[in-house]
Amino acid sequence: MWHSVITSHISLVLIAASALALPTPAQIAPGRRLSVTLEPKTALLQYPHDVLVILADDLGIDTLLMYGRNMGSPSTPNIDHLAASGLRFDNAWAYPVCSATRAILQTGEYGCRTGIGDVIGTGTVSLSNSPNNLACLLRGERYSTAAFGKWHLTAPSEPTPDCTPIAWGGYDEFFGALGFQAQYCQWASLRVTSGSPCSQSLQCADVKTAISPDYMTTVVGDEASSWIWNQSGNWFAYFAPQAPYSIAHVPPSSLHTQTLTGTSCSPAGSQHPESFYAALQALDTKIGDLLAALGPNWLDTTTIFFIGDNGNPKEVNDAIGYWPAGRGKETLFEAGVHVPFLVAGKAVNPALRGSSSSLLVHAVDVYPTALGIAGATPPNGIDGVSLLPILAGQNATPVHDWLYAEKFSNTSAPPGSDNRAWTMRDDRYKLIHLANGTESFYDLVADPTESNDLGAPGRSDPGIASYRLFKNEVPCP
Repeated sequence: MWHSVITSHISLVLIAASALALPTPAQIAPGRRLSVTLEPKTALLQYPHDVLVILADDLGIDTLLMYGRNMGSPSTPNIDHLAASGLRFDNAWAYPVCSATRAILQTGEYGCRTGIGDVIGTGTVSLSNSPNNLACLLRGERYSTAAFGKWHLTAPSEPTPDCTPIAWGGYDEFFGALGFQAQYCQWASLRVTSGSPCSQSLQCADVKTAISPDYMTTVVGDEASSWIWNQSGNWFAYFAPQAPYSIAHVPPSSLHTQTLTGTSCSPAGSQHPESFYAALQALDTKIGDLLAALGPNWLDTTTIFFIGDNGNPKEVNDAIGYWPAGRGKETLFEAGVHVPFLVAGKAVNPALRGSSSSLLVHAVDVYPTALGIAGATPPNGIDGVSLLPILAGQNATPVHDWLYAEKFSNTSAPPGSDNRAWTMRDDRYKLIHLANGTESFYDLVADPTESNDLGAPGRSDPGIASYRLFKNEVPCP
C-alpha cells in the first residue's frame, strides 16, 4: 500500500527538490515556491499508454487536506500519493450534480449539449448512443475498456437499461450499479461482459444481476483491481464507486480510522462529518489496491485522473463549516462545483510531479486528454480542451479563459440560458444566474467563499469586463 503524503501548495511552480524521490512533508516548507522553466521532453509524448479515471462521488476540495481548507480532514495516503506523483489543479470545476458530470466525462460536452443537467431518473433522458462517446473512440484505438461503479447515465424507463453501459456507453465490460444504491451491504449489482458496444440497439449478453451482501466500495474496487491486473494490451478503466457519497453509513472498520457508533454498513445517522470521512478513507484504501494492481512501475505505464463529480453533501458542508451553511452539491456556489482534480503518472512531466496549478480546468477536459493519450483525435466542436501540453510542461498559458456549469431539468430539451441556472467564472470574478433571472456576482480572489454578493457591476466597476464576458459567452444561448 502506498503511504507517500504531500501537503504543499503552489501555482504551477515546483516545490519538490527532486522528481525522482517524492518529498515528504518534513522536507517541504509550507508556502515555499521554486519557479522552474520546463523544457519539452519527447519521452513524455510516447503515447499510447494505459488510462485510469477515478471519479469520487460527492467530494469537494474542503475534504482533502492537500487543498488546505479544512485541517481536520482525514488522512488519505493513496490520494496524497497521486498528488505527489502528478499535478494538482486548484481551480477545477465540475457540474453540481453527479449525472451531469458523468455525461461530461463520456462526451467532452457541456450538459446543454448532452441534454443532461440534473440527476437522471424515471422519465428523463439518458446518455445518447453517440459513436463519439469516449469508450467508443478508444475502441477504435484498440483499447480494452471497462467501467466500474455507479453508472447513473441511464433512465430506468429505457427498454433494456442494463445494456446501456455497453451498447451506448461503448465499454467492453461493466460491473457496478445502474443508479444510486440506498444500502451499502445489500445492493443491486449488475455485471455485463459482452454485447454490441457502440450500437444503435440496446442488446447485450451475459447480463448478471444479484443482491450483494458485501460492502459496495470494496466489491467494486476489487473488481476493478482484478480487471486491471489481467490486462495485457492498452486499456482504459473508468472507476466511479458510490463513495464517499451522501448516504451516511458505517464502513467496515478495516477501511478507515474514524470513531463511529454502529455496526458495519449500518446507517450512521447524524455522525457528520466523521461518517463521510470514513467513507472517503474506504475509497482511499481501495485506490491503494488499484495502485498495487498497476504494479510498482505504474508511473511509466499509466496516467491516472482523480476528480470529484460535485461538491460535498450539504449536511457535510455544514458540519465542516468552510463554506457558508446550506451550500454544497446541487448548488452553483463553489461548494457545489469546485472539486479536486489530480492527474498523475506517465503523461505528467517528472519535473512537475508534486506541484499544483492555478490554471482554470474543468471535468470536460478529461475527455480530450484521455483521447490524446490514446493517440485519437477528439471530435470537432467539443467543449473540453486537452491538458497534455500543460502536463508535459510545454505550455503554461490558460487552458480556459472561463469555466461554466449549469443545472436544469432532464425531462425535455435543454432550455435557453435565460431559463436555466448557470454559472461562469474567470480567474477572478464569478456570476451565478438562476432560472428565475436572479443573479449574484462575486470576487473569488477577495472572497473565495462567496460571502459578499457584489451585485451587477456598473460601467466603471472593476468586474464589468468579466460580467460582460460571461453574458456574451454563455454556452447554448
